[in-house]
Amino acid sequence: MMWSHKVILTLTILIWFGSPSISQEIKNLTMRIEGDQIMINYDLIGIPTEAYRVTFYSSYDDYRNALTKIAGDVGLEVKAGSNRKAVWNVKEELGEYTGNIQVKVSVKHIPLLEFGPITKIKRGKVNTMVWQSDARTENLEFLLFHGGQMVSNLGKVANSGEWSWNISRKTKPGEGFQIKAIALGRSSVTNEFRISRKIPTIVKILPFLGAGGLVAVLLARDRTKPIPLPLLPE
Repeated sequence: MMWSHKVILTLTILIWFGSPSISQEIKNLTMRIEGDQIMINYDLIGIPTEAYRVTFYSSYDDYRNALTKIAGDVGLEVKAGSNRKAVWNVKEELGEYTGNIQVKVSVKHIPLLEFGPITKIKRGKVNTMVWQSDARTENLEFLLFHGGQMVSNLGKVANSGEWSWNISRKTKPGEGFQIKAIALGRSSVTNEFRISRKIPTIVKILPFLGAGGLVAVLLARDRTKPIPLPLLPE
């Protein structure tokens, strides 16, 4: 039994921006009915190396739930490009339905990682960083940057959502550090953070300051003592 064609399709584009720094746009969205299915074509304008989540909704449930009986260029990690295609099996999704249907599509940039905030890293200590990722990769490459320049390659890291590391004592402390993660031709960076010494400089020099202060006090005390006069011969 064929699905009823007594349906009027109205296309409405709803764009959700996932990242202010990544531009995305849906263009040339078209749909046509073929049997029990609706064939969808669209162009996804964005950065070719980045990934986007493309989700379709219908007015059948007031756009509350994403369409599930849909396949093709939908869901996670859709690449930007022209002539993206999807097939919606309307009969499986809605059953026997007659009436008007409005369709909305949302597109959201999916970063490689979403790092947790980093405030301060101490040299010579184990530091833990966390992240969330929908990327389908087992390993990531982490690079340490300072002021936009790469300082060191931190190596391959498992995409487990957590990593503990001990930064080299040779790394010069300061502000403006970031970690960049690379995989699948994509990248994400942390917020800027500070690298500090394990033991503050003032703590290191306190013993010397204390010793110097003690010597100064002793010298001062010696100066207050009366200088003994030589004994006169009897």
